[in-house]
Amino acid sequence: MLRAVAAGIGCSYTQVSSDFSQSNYSSSRLELLETRTHYKTLQQYLIESLCEEVYEKWLEMAVMAGVLDLPAFDSNPERYEEAKWIAPAAQFVDPQKEAAAYKELIRSGIMTLSQVIALHGGDFEDQMRQRQHELAVADEFGIILDTDPSAVSNNGVTQPTPVPPTEHPVQHGEEPELEDID
Repeated sequence: MLRAVAAGIGCSYTQVSSDFSQSNYSSSRLELLETRTHYKTLQQYLIESLCEEVYEKWLEMAVMAGVLDLPAFDSNPERYEEAKWIAPAAQFVDPQKEAAAYKELIRSGIMTLSQVIALHGGDFEDQMRQRQHELAVADEFGIILDTDPSAVSNNGVTQPTPVPPTEHPVQHGEEPELEDID
């Protein structure tokens, strides 16, 4: 019966029954990915059919009641109706492997960083602002984070700081002045 119920609602048997005794890592992962796809479809349907409709009506009522004062709302409500809906984050099953896979997908152009961030429940612009703040604070305290690709290479080695060009060009035959680089 549980298998029939699971099939009917688009979930796996193991998720409905919590019986993982007959599954291994690979089959559990495949079930999880299929279930996430199913839930993502349901989430998108819920956003479009309920959340957006309720938000637009709420916004209209708030403006009509004088709770919100939005300039030109009457002539251009779409300007204010656009909202970002972020579904709950998908959790990593194997964080190290999945992070490496996401990195490769981003580098190859198959996915964007904003898509990966959204998959895990984040907002790209919020994440970038937070990241910028963290790097600025680290710089302020003279801390080099191993997660800063401008300061540390992929294998954890500190990147050399680029030396700015000299202010006067070297004349033919002259020895250039060398500066000590720490």
